[in-house]
Amino acid sequence: MPAPRSSVGPGPLLMAVLIALTLVTSGAGAQAQDEPVADVCALLTPEEVGETLGAEVAVAPDPVGCTWSTTKSGGFAAATAGWTDVTLPDQQAASPGGANLTVGGRTASYSPGLFLNDLLIEVDAGVLWLLVTGFDGDVEAALTGLGELAVSRSGSLPPPPD
Repeated sequence: MPAPRSSVGPGPLLMAVLIALTLVTSGAGAQAQDEPVADVCALLTPEEVGETLGAEVAVAPDPVGCTWSTTKSGGFAAATAGWTDVTLPDQQAASPGGANLTVGGRTASYSPGLFLNDLLIEVDAGVLWLLVTGFDGDVEAALTGLGELAVSRSGSLPPPPD
């Protein structure tokens, strides 16, 4: 089940905006682990996300996160990341049914869905959420792998935007 759509994760309108932005925008990739990161887009490189999705990706930053997406033969695939100050227990209460796990040594919750699959990870700056859509591989392994990379670089992530 996807993350709650109120103030926690992207709703259908935000996903449409993110997809539209992706088609016309590209941004910067991740920085080295010990360098400060300015936003969620700096947690993962297009190469890392592209390897996970199986195709080249474009990066589209937005005020609450970042989307890496591609149109590949046979369809569209995207990974989206953002962060929030809503606690993991509050998100789990609003969207029960997720599997508890540990990602990068941090408490996390994975929720599979029909269209969106999400991973919520507690980091110092709040809760990092990762979504994958249009991906036909092992979604939990893909999200966990991306989550491990993002957590390793999240130490200097500033608090979520208001």
